[in-house]
Amino acid sequence: MALVWMITVDFARPFHIARLRLRVLGFGGAIATLGGFLKTGNPELEHLVAIARERASLAKQVLFLSRTQQVFHLWHVVHRLFVRGARAHPHRRRDVAGLHVIKPLRLR
Repeated sequence: MALVWMITVDFARPFHIARLRLRVLGFGGAIATLGGFLKTGNPELEHLVAIARERASLAKQVLFLSRTQQVFHLWHVVHRLFVRGARAHPHRRRDVAGLHVIKPLRLR
């Protein structure tokens, strides 16, 4: 779900920026910038657009890292079960160790 949101936001960003430029520039600026999709000659406005892009990029990175943290946490919980099982049954230790090496190789 987060991936869909990230793609949607990336797709919508140019339209949001164009709308921002149109609000600031008005009708005359809309013609000169092809509906707000081209850069303007206004350095203050373009600086604001750059800041907005940076903030959007940071928000996307935060979302990605939070999802990565959740996946790592789940992996850690499952991994602990294997390790505890190997400690309880020492003869299974090599089987559990083999899963770490063999399983990823079979995925290739």
